[in-house]
Amino acid sequence: MLAAALGALPAFWASRVTPVAALKPVSPVTEAELSRRISPAWIYGLWGALVAVLIVLSQTGEGPGGDGTSPWLGLVWITAGAATIASVAMLAELNRGIVRGLGSRLRRSRRPWALAAGDALTGHPRQAAVPATVMSVAGLAFGVITVWLSLAMWADALMTFEPGSSAFDSPVALPPRLGPGGVNATPLLVAATLTFTMLALASFAAFVASRQATAQDDDARSALGLTARNARIAASAHFALPLLNGLAAGLALGALLAVGTFRGSVAVDAEGGSVVAGWTWAAQHAGHAVLPLLAVTLVGTATIAIAAAVVAALRPARSSRGGTLQRERQQV
Repeated sequence: MLAAALGALPAFWASRVTPVAALKPVSPVTEAELSRRISPAWIYGLWGALVAVLIVLSQTGEGPGGDGTSPWLGLVWITAGAATIASVAMLAELNRGIVRGLGSRLRRSRRPWALAAGDALTGHPRQAAVPATVMSVAGLAFGVITVWLSLAMWADALMTFEPGSSAFDSPVALPPRLGPGGVNATPLLVAATLTFTMLALASFAAFVASRQATAQDDDARSALGLTARNARIAASAHFALPLLNGLAAGLALGALLAVGTFRGSVAVDAEGGSVVAGWTWAAQHAGHAVLPLLAVTLVGTATIAIAAAVVAALRPARSSRGGTLQRERQQV
């Protein structure tokens, strides 16, 4: 009896173990880790501490608005570099949470396309979080540059306006060099257009590659009755929503960082007199950066929208497996 039991063990274990050939291959892109396996609290805490130190340093001593002769300025820029590195890690973690939240929210919807997009985001969150993080980093950079540039130009142009004039009193008036006849807005918009276009193209290529790796999931959704129109909307939402949220998060954080670290000279009279202004002055005059920031936001949104339209246009009317199952149902 004992011998018979021992002889049956190989067959028992063979029935319990899945053969290696039967395992579903894992795409390295799909399962690539986006950040280190550490607690998000450490990432957010380190980023917050570095940003707080940067704001304090930039508002004391010489700061970024100085003449560059004090060692204090070097300490400010070292802290800024560390905060930049921490910002990348923080944005990666933030976008992971955004993608998870988007997927959960869409899956609670009653719209078929939202259910399909939410299922795709929930099933493969890293595929959407990586491009969204890259878009966030670019948005952060352009948010800081745009707001800093706008505030610095407004500080230089204050004495060119007559007190009581419409331009002087308007909370959203543009500095002359950023206005319709200005020359500084063109390089900024060109740089934003080129950057966001390249990132949208790279995100599109990554999305197409990831869709090929998860083609079986798309086949299953089509087989369950997802129409061609809903499939295209779902693909477009799956591509665009994480990127749009990542762009918005990056631009918002960049604008806040620019206001918090701003320090520059503000003209006070026609004879060249000036005072050093910090984040409080920047917060009071932040409205003058709204229109430039809105222009950069529209450029980024437009590039993502165009890429999403291409994604929807290239989505097959019906997947191969879905079409096969539909034909089998009709034959039966």
